[in-house]
Parts: sequence; C-alpha cells; structure tokens
Amino acid sequence: MTRSDRGPVRWLDDLAEAPVGLVGGKAAGLAALVAAGLPVPTGFVTWTPEGARDGYAVLAHRCDTHDPLVAVRSSSPVEDGATRSAAGLLPTELGVRGADAVAAAVERIVAAEANLGAGAGAGAGAGAERPPGQFPVLVQAMVRAIAAGVSFSAHPVTGARDRIVIEAVHGLGVLLTDGRVVPEHVVVQRHTRVVLLARAPRQRELASVTDAGVTQIARVDGGSGQVPVLSAAQVARVVDLTLRSEVAIGAAADVEWAFDSRGQLWVVQARPITTLPAP
Repeated sequence: MTRSDRGPVRWLDDLAEAPVGLVGGKAAGLAALVAAGLPVPTGFVTWTPEGARDGYAVLAHRCDTHDPLVAVRSSSPVEDGATRSAAGLLPTELGVRGADAVAAAVERIVAAEANLGAGAGAGAGAGAERPPGQFPVLVQAMVRAIAAGVSFSAHPVTGARDRIVIEAVHGLGVLLTDGRVVPEHVVVQRHTRVVLLARAPRQRELASVTDAGVTQIARVDGGSGQVPVLSAAQVARVVDLTLRSEVAIGAAADVEWAFDSRGQLWVVQARPITTLPAP
C-alpha cells in the first residue's frame, strides 16, 4: 500500500493479493482484469479524501495531463461478489475534475457506503485490513465514450451458457444503466460467434461529458435514434473482451465496456452474474 502523510492509496496494477474486504469487489475484479492484460483505465483505490488528493496527482502524471477527468465509484466489499452484486445501491460520479472535487466526491461516496449499514464492512477479509469507519472508493481515468454498454458471457435471463448477450448505446453508458433508453440488443452464439439476434436501439437521448466535467444529456432527433451502435467488427471485439473477462474473474461475467473516439475498447467493470440458474 502506498501511504503518504495524508492517506493510503492502492493502484489497480498493484492489487494482486489484496483482500476483497480491503479494496472491495469492484476494485478486486478490475485488478484481476489488469493482471490478465485486459485494457482497464488507470486508477486507484482510496479510503479517505486525503488519499484521493494524493492519488489524483499521480493519476494526472500517468495520464500526462494536469487535471484529468475521472470517474469516482464505490467499491464496497458487499458489491460485485459471487452471490450478491448490490448494483445501483451506491453512487457513481462521472466527469470529476480537480483534486478538490475528487476529494469531495470520495467523501460523499464513503458516507454513502457507511449509510448502507454495518453490513458494508462484512465479508471475508474485512475488518483488520481497513481502518474502522473507512470504506474503499475507486477513482479511474474517465473514458469519453462514443459507444458503451454491458455484455454477459451467459444469457442473464434464460441462463443459457452458450449465448453471449450485448446491450449497447451511443455515448456514455449512464443512460443504459439508468434504464432511460432501449439499447441495441445483440445475441451471439458463444462457440461459433454467429450473431443470432440484432435489434436496433431506440435511443432518444445521448449522454456525454464536457471539458468542464459536466455530464450533458441531449436529445437525439428523428430516425437517428435507430442507428446501430456497433459494427460487426466491434461486436466481435466485445465478444472477445467478454470471454477474456470471464476467464479473468473465474465466473460467468457481467461486463461494462466503452469505445473511445480513437476506437480503443476499454473494460470498466466485470463482476460475476449472480442471477444465473444452476446449469
């Protein structure tokens, strides 16, 4: 653990043996992806606003920019586990810029984790590794997505292990995770990689992040809301990313990913699918 006079920081590329009770399920999953060589935006875990300031300064150096935009997310030990995801119960703040703003966001998310209850600190490895009353928060370089989505290495509804399901939207994925748009829906046969179903999106809004760090939501006019999100080549890349993520975390995977304006595909989260029926 890197520790300054003000607070601890742990980087995603240095979490190989960190207990989930210390860094939380989200960060532990991302660390497994990093170790497997998958493209994960650089980031760190901290437990304090002071640690966030230190980490942000180093992250700016890694990103070769003075004040990068970051995503600040909870990484509670009760999230993203093999049997419980707790998805949506704790906040995410996107497009945060500057050490003061990042520290404030970390403080808010730590408070939210504490308010979730004493159970947020329960689980294997929790307790002695983390200072009392402190909870892990993940800070990562922000992907300015032109397309984003989720994918599943098994069908999350039917449980079919030979199906990969992809849902995608134009722009940031927040409108998808918030349920505000109907995403593009693609089903792929796992072994042959044949597309079995492709349904166009019904997207009337587009989310993006400005240089000032403000998430903007704009209307999409007319028929443009029906434009496919992913090309055949991009679908194939998402399938590959999803299967590699499954191997990395050792379980059927629920993956969040994003394409940036350069065409780079990033994985921003991978967790076990907790709703699958028994095979």
